[in-house]
Formats: sequence, structure tokens, C-alpha cells
Amino acid sequence: MYPKSQLLFALALSLVCAVQAQELSQRPADDRPAIPSIIQEANTDATYKVLRSIGTGEILTVKDVVLRRDASTFTLTGTVTFLAPVRGKVTGAVFFGQGTLELIPPIEVERKSLAELTKEPALHEEFDHAVFRFTDDTYEELKKESVSSPPSVSGGDPVEALAQVQKYLRKERKYNLDGRILEDVLSTRPGGLFWAFIRGRRVSSKLLFAIDPHGLTEFGLAPEEVALSTYEDKKFGTWAAFHFSDEYKTHQARGSQYTLTIDIEHQKLDAAFDKSGKLDGISQTTFVSTVNGLSVVPFNLFHTLRVRNVHDADGKPLDFVQESKDEDADFLVILPKPMAKGQRATLTTIYSGKDAVINAGSGNYFPVARDNWYPNTTFGDYATYELTFRVPKQLTMVATGMPGKAYVEGEQRVTEWKAEVPQAVAGFNFATYKKEEATAADDLVHRQ
Repeated sequence: MYPKSQLLFALALSLVCAVQAQELSQRPADDRPAIPSIIQEANTDATYKVLRSIGTGEILTVKDVVLRRDASTFTLTGTVTFLAPVRGKVTGAVFFGQGTLELIPPIEVERKSLAELTKEPALHEEFDHAVFRFTDDTYEELKKESVSSPPSVSGGDPVEALAQVQKYLRKERKYNLDGRILEDVLSTRPGGLFWAFIRGRRVSSKLLFAIDPHGLTEFGLAPEEVALSTYEDKKFGTWAAFHFSDEYKTHQARGSQYTLTIDIEHQKLDAAFDKSGKLDGISQTTFVSTVNGLSVVPFNLFHTLRVRNVHDADGKPLDFVQESKDEDADFLVILPKPMAKGQRATLTTIYSGKDAVINAGSGNYFPVARDNWYPNTTFGDYATYELTFRVPKQLTMVATGMPGKAYVEGEQRVTEWKAEVPQAVAGFNFATYKKEEATAADDLVHRQ
């Protein structure tokens, strides 16, 4: 959640400035991008489709293999069934056998938090089954340490184990981990993702240990990169979250770190709303790549807002990912070629949907999707804004930034706003507001 005071201040400023809006008798020239006649189909990228329906592959046996992942240590003896390679990269494995996980967070505050779960400032969990998803060198490590003869351990069905994790991610957690993995598979740089879904016997039967160098945005924890959580119905929560342990040693760990793969610089947004609150939007998002080899651009877009078209600055359609609004509906754009760190690009997204903005009654509308009613990253990715809003003509719009042109076109009232100073988010409300003007002299008389 972001500080409400920022949005309230911005809206109050907009109300003060609204009387200064330039009312026009004639409609100015429309500079909105043309909406293509053909609606694009989502989820057509060949690599993504393979990841989405991935199967199993190579099977190895391991004995007392140790995997160290930041502050955690996994010890494995049993059978490892790897997932089939995708573009030559193995992105997961299913383990059955005897395993342990040891975790000691690098800072005291997280050790205390973990103790709420374990009753001690460390975690020792034993498990007979785990599903790993990764883009780091886990495959190479396990393959190197594999043995020729299998030990006597109980087994299980790796296909069913993987399916259970996929069901949880897609239908319950509603996070598209396949899309996140796609970012690393298509990148020209090595990945560093590591997620372990563990069926523990001591602490929790549904334990998740996760590392993401891009920050655990899905956990709501970014810029922290490491976390431990449980996802049982009666034992649900994040028990430890922290930066990479080495960053505390070098004093680089701080809340102001920027771990995302893109930095949005400017948003040009055109949003039309009807009386039900349905939104029809066009965004022109200008961003800079913060990494080398960027091939997939992840955006935060409210799940009921469905993407119609995406194209680059030259109008070329781009493949994109967006699953059902009732499942893991994360929005990602696949670039035609990798971007280098510092390279700039502009993407146009045409989208629409209900429920992101609601009618609260008495003609008052406000966004439920306060920071993702348009393709965004996260609150606090400061950017400048050009905003055009189109609402039923009997309603008045107030928004962040300074007001510009305003006019009535048919049954719509159109207003323009501009925020030339970078803002944390583009906020707005519209309603049957009444305008009142006051002067300093009026205020003085009132006080007397």
C-alpha cells in the first residue's frame, strides 16, 4: 500500500487547479494512437507455450547433495526428475527422497520473525518431496553430484507433484511463474531465480522458499530478494524476507534499492469511462532497461483489464502474455530483440475492462486499481505523466498534475492533465463535484 496522503494531496491540488482548466468550445485535434482493426491473441509465443505445458525429462539419483542458496542449505538424497529443457535450459525438478532445509536469516529482525513460526531463530525442516523451479545453475550442480546407483528411498509421481504446484500458482496464488521464468529463458544473460515448494514434516506441509534477483514483487516484498513463506489454509504468511546476505556485509542492503528490470520514465495515458465505470484505455509507456539482455517486459495491470493490442513505437504488433482474469493474469510483453542496459523504448497498450473503477454511489467513482489501472511496475517507480480522461459529461474529473484543456464531445467530458514532476502514481477520481471559488479575503472574513 502507498501513503494515501500523497494521493489526497494531489487530488486536492487538482481540485484547486480545476477552475483554471481551459474550457474549449471546439474539440481539438485527436492525437490518440489508431486502434488496430485486428484484435491480437494473447499467449501465442512458442517458448511460453512450451513452459506453460512443460513435461518431465531426465531422471538422476543424488546422495547427500548440498545446495546452498543464500542463507539456506538444502541437503538431498533421493531421485530428481528434471523438467524438459526449454531452448536448451532446464527450469525445474521434482525431488522424492530424504531432504532437509536449514535457514538462518542474516539479520536479527528476520530471525525474530521466523521464530514466530519455528519457536527458534532458525529453520530446520525435513521433507520427502519438493518441487523446484529455477533459472540459476541448479541443474548443473545436481547433475554434477549425481550417483550411478539409486538409494533405497520412497518415490512418487513427479507429473502429479508438478501439477499440484501449477494449480496452486495459477488458481490460488494467481501468479504466473511461467511468465517470470520466460523472462530468464529468453534473456541473453544467466538467470538467478530459485523457488522451492516443500512438503515439510515438522514446520509446514506447504513451505515456499524463494529467491528472485529482480525483487519479490509478487510477494509484495520488493526490493527484498529472498523470502520464506507458508501457504497452508490455517498457517499462511511470510515469515522471513531479506536482501541477499552478502549485501548486508557490504552495506548495500537498503529499502531504496531498485531491482526491477525496467524503469518507467513517462506515461501518456488516455482513459475513457462509462457510467458503469468500465475503462477503455490506451497507454504509451516509455521505459529504460535496467539490465542487459531484456527480452520480456513485465507490467503490473489489474487482472480484469484485458489487453487488446500491444505494439512498439513503429506500430509493429508484439506478442504478449495474459492468462484468464480469474487465474494468473500477469501481463508481459515479449520484445522482438533483446535490449541493452540503458536502452529506451516506448510500448503502446490498448486495453479495457470493468471492476478496476467502481461507482461508490451518488455519482462518485474511484479506482480500486489505484496503481495498476494502467500498465505499471510498482508504486514508487516515479514517472512523468500526460493524462487524458473521458467521462460522462455530467461528471467532473480531478487527477494528479496540472489541468490543461477541457471540452465536451458528444456525451463525454474530456480533460487533460500533465505532471511534469515525476509522480509515484497517476491518481484520479470523478464525480458530480460542485465547484466553489474562494479568495484569501473570503477566508479572512470567515475567520473573523
